Amino acid sequence: MPLPDRTGSRAGRIGPRHEVGPSAFLAASIAEGVTRGGIAEVRHFPTRRYHHLYDVGLTDGRRVIVRIGLSDEREAIARTAFWTDQLRPLGVPIPEILSRDLTSLFPSLVTERLPGSRLGRAVARLSRAAKGNLAGTLADLQVLVARYPGGGRFGWSSDPESLPHAGWRDSLVDVLDTNAPRIHDAGLGDMSALIDAPRWIERAAVALDAVAATPFVPDPATATVVVTDGGHLSGLVDINGLCWGDPRFAIAATYVALLNGRQPGDFAEAWLALSGQPRDQLFWLYVAVALVQFMGEYGRTDLGTATGLTVSDKRRLKRIIPGIVTELERFS
Repeated sequence: MPLPDRTGSRAGRIGPRHEVGPSAFLAASIAEGVTRGGIAEVRHFPTRRYHHLYDVGLTDGRRVIVRIGLSDEREAIARTAFWTDQLRPLGVPIPEILSRDLTSLFPSLVTERLPGSRLGRAVARLSRAAKGNLAGTLADLQVLVARYPGGGRFGWSSDPESLPHAGWRDSLVDVLDTNAPRIHDAGLGDMSALIDAPRWIERAAVALDAVAATPFVPDPATATVVVTDGGHLSGLVDINGLCWGDPRFAIAATYVALLNGRQPGDFAEAWLALSGQPRDQLFWLYVAVALVQFMGEYGRTDLGTATGLTVSDKRRLKRIIPGIVTELERFS
């Protein structure tokens, strides 16, 4: 690969060659070795999770994604590869892995680049009909994910052999316990108290204990779903684990993400309806727990990715919380 000098156009697109570690230059080198094509451009995707993502454009028009980690991120890279291998055979549309290197100093994956953009960026421009079609597609997709085996246990895990909980209720309590110190550190304890999710979990104990351990992709669809310009599903990205419990939790997390993005919740509501599931007490409880989980991100320091809390963030949360509490109280 010809090295870009610092005065040419490629230097601006790829970066200086003296960088050591995950960088646009390293991503270009990896992509060129895998594809045997010339590099036209490299774009870095800002990410708050685990490793570095680069969108690499080739001179023949092809595009690939290069995922590079530091040595201590090797396990996270391996998890992404593992779940790709597990879910693609079920028909789940996850990008194909073109190359994997899990042993180098900087582990990497090269995958196909799905056409389109993430749902979080695209949802505002989708028509009502497009949202409905996409919601129906996600409902069908959950049927495929549900085929993944489980041992009757519950919770979030990147290792299907070591699910953490005996019941779904315990899984939700664990979400609250895990995020409580983060919320305290972020200064959002008063808002978490307004939601009072522990009380609602206790009230719904019987219903929660009857939930089956169904596998599902737990992250908000706004973050994991890639859609084409026409609003059709292109595929899923960044899947490094599943959750076993009630799949409506993923819809609830998506609802929270939409509200936080100042978008109406109609897409999540359509997804719920087309899944044949009700907007009952459990669904609104999941919304409350998902909101607590979201608030915990503001105080998360274990990955060095704590989100700075702004006055605007607090105002937005203050607008979101009352509506969710009102819905919960309808079932009290």
